[in-house]
Amino acid sequence: MSLLKLIDEIDTLITNGTKPAAIKTKLFALREQAQSLDGELSATKAKYDQLEARHNKAVADLKQQMAALKEAQSPPAAASGVPGDLDEVEVKILQLLSQRAGMGAGLIGHQLQISRAKAEHLADKLVSDGYLHDLIFLGQPKEYELEQKGKEYLVRHGLA
Repeated sequence: MSLLKLIDEIDTLITNGTKPAAIKTKLFALREQAQSLDGELSATKAKYDQLEARHNKAVADLKQQMAALKEAQSPPAAASGVPGDLDEVEVKILQLLSQRAGMGAGLIGHQLQISRAKAEHLADKLVSDGYLHDLIFLGQPKEYELEQKGKEYLVRHGLA
């Protein structure tokens, strides 16, 4: 029987002048149901608290995983951490030219598996930074060779 139905019955008993013993019996039934509901409410609150704690932990773990993923996807910092230091592909260009001088952008790109345009752009940057110099022959593609600064860079970083 529902609590509201019990309350209505108690009200009817009181209104009709029923003996207190009958009213008391209904009140006991009402109390038992209220205690039962109170226990269920406490259990539900405890489950809610557990779920909320699991949710908060899951959110914190997810945020941590997202931060780790974001860090893993960010470009690597230069090995020495010095601003203006060379990136990995630029170092590979220096290493290639230390083994064989006079390579063009097409061959550099082929060796490093990058486009000729990217190889030429990076090599020209290394020329402007003083690590390489370019050789231009009439009717021939531009070639690159190491400058002293490029050789010193490779030696200084143990890459020669």
